[in-house]
Amino acid sequence: MARFLDTTPDTDLERLRKALDECERLATNVKGSGAGVAKLLEEMDEVDALTSRLRQEGADIRSELTRLESIQMRLQDRASDVVREAAAAGGMASLRASVRPPRDRWWWYLDDLVRRRRKRTIVRAILGVLLAFVLIFGGYHLLMIVFPPNPVASKVVSLEADASRALEDGNFKAALDDYQEASQVDPSDGSLRIWVAVLANRVGDAEESKEATAAARKLLPGANFYIRRGYVYLNLGSLDKAAADLERAIELDPSSAMAYYLHGNVMAAQRHVQKAIADYDKAAELAKAQGDARMEGLARIQKAYVLQSGSGAPEPIR
Repeated sequence: MARFLDTTPDTDLERLRKALDECERLATNVKGSGAGVAKLLEEMDEVDALTSRLRQEGADIRSELTRLESIQMRLQDRASDVVREAAAAGGMASLRASVRPPRDRWWWYLDDLVRRRRKRTIVRAILGVLLAFVLIFGGYHLLMIVFPPNPVASKVVSLEADASRALEDGNFKAALDDYQEASQVDPSDGSLRIWVAVLANRVGDAEESKEATAAARKLLPGANFYIRRGYVYLNLGSLDKAAADLERAIELDPSSAMAYYLHGNVMAAQRHVQKAIADYDKAAELAKAQGDARMEGLARIQKAYVLQSGSGAPEPIR
């Protein structure tokens, strides 16, 4: 059983929380930060080191890991802005030169991610393949990368943090209120609608759940909907529902490394160690083939954790 650490200011747990606060602030305000973007990369290093240390010590850092995943997704969405701002310090390569980070610290290699994204965009434009998909589903994320609405993003991050604290206290109604407000602030974010749908169902508001689910399906078509909802179920501890959604996502998109990675987390939480390892291996294999160093690294790290602990990963927050 994971042990709980003292949360006085001099503990690693408290340092991790402060580092996450700083990462959330910096990741939300990348645009215009110039050479200061190096601070964000260094804070990510600090979070990575503290997370690894606390995991080895058996600390309960479930809520902190949830915050970290949100930061990582946001950082990938803002990859182009990070690379653009790093130019003020000579570019990403220059920043890496003094640190020499390994490839699994993927935030130092966001320029590679941006190059791969640009290459894929050019290829798709030339071939005309999946043009409709790009126009319908890729436009919003591209807009967020090029013109990130900082006031909106800041408000959403704040509300998500409030909701996370409410969930830690078991206050599902308060968390629902926060996510409802966040979805009104950013009505084009399907993930927020999924949180509303799942939490509304949890508190017995079937009509709200139905409406939010319908809205989320429109914003996150196909496997994306099931991946995101499976992620929410996983974090709420609804493991059977998470497994079902992620298995559906894999059925719809067998090439999704994220679907396999999250399914592995569910298997680990249910103490199905061998199934979890198989999922992580598949996620790493797919991610490597797709050039996604970040996902490959996450899958390999999680596999190592499960192998080291000899049992499943800590259960998500309930």
